[in-house]
Amino acid sequence: MVNIDIYPEDKPCFASGVKLVKEELVDTYNGRTYVLSGQAHQMLALMNGSRSADEIVRIIAQEYSQHYGRVWDDFVSILNDLNAQYLLSWKTTYKEKIRLQRLKFYLLNIHNIFDSDLKKSRIPPSIYLLFLNVLRANFLLLFISLCVSLGLVVVVYGQGVFYYGFMHNKIALFLPLVITCLFVVTIFAHEFGHLLVATRLGLQPFIVRKGMQVSVVHISDQRNAVRLSAVAGALSGTTMSLIWAGIFYMLPYFQFVSFFMLVLVGVHMYSLAPWTADGKNLWRKNK
Repeated sequence: MVNIDIYPEDKPCFASGVKLVKEELVDTYNGRTYVLSGQAHQMLALMNGSRSADEIVRIIAQEYSQHYGRVWDDFVSILNDLNAQYLLSWKTTYKEKIRLQRLKFYLLNIHNIFDSDLKKSRIPPSIYLLFLNVLRANFLLLFISLCVSLGLVVVVYGQGVFYYGFMHNKIALFLPLVITCLFVVTIFAHEFGHLLVATRLGLQPFIVRKGMQVSVVHISDQRNAVRLSAVAGALSGTTMSLIWAGIFYMLPYFQFVSFFMLVLVGVHMYSLAPWTADGKNLWRKNK
């Protein structure tokens, strides 16, 4: 995982389900424990979301009579280790406060999946929560497709413009919304496949949402189980796409939707390519 940018004004805190118990950091989602050294334990004990990184480092530097820069480097290293294990969360960061002053931030930061600095939402493993977060992640896409469909309705009925198929089956006006909903359903099916198999195989997964991306994440050394979980997502998404492709192929004026679902089959299978997240889990060699 790429190291995160940390500013003195940032206020780090633990992700949901993570607790500091005596000298150990406990992840209640999967039962993992992390033993802490004395100084690391004191740093994390001060990390409650209300203190800034600068305040924490100054307290530790003063208590141990160490140079600020050295303590800062140690603290940043600890935060990056926590972030790599999905154990870290943030209050509003200094970098986000700067972006909030710009209109561009409002337009791009809502569902920008390419920004590595966006906050991750760490969520307990639950089918219900998985479904809700898939909807939340794709809310903007669903809203745009609804507006496009309503726009078609206005044009067709307001201007008297009728195209082939709309005259006989006016529900075709809502094709943009239908296609988007099917896309969201197959994404849910894909991640549900990961979640179901990972849970059954004891990988203790959890859900991570980052912008428009929702992923089922597990940290495990069980190579065969990890491979099965990776394949399960692609097979689940592919199966759901093929089912809907067959249904819409039999409906008049909706064959285009069937073609789109076949394209999604390719997308789900592409997720097993060696350079993708699932592909790396599938093709990585045993150590």
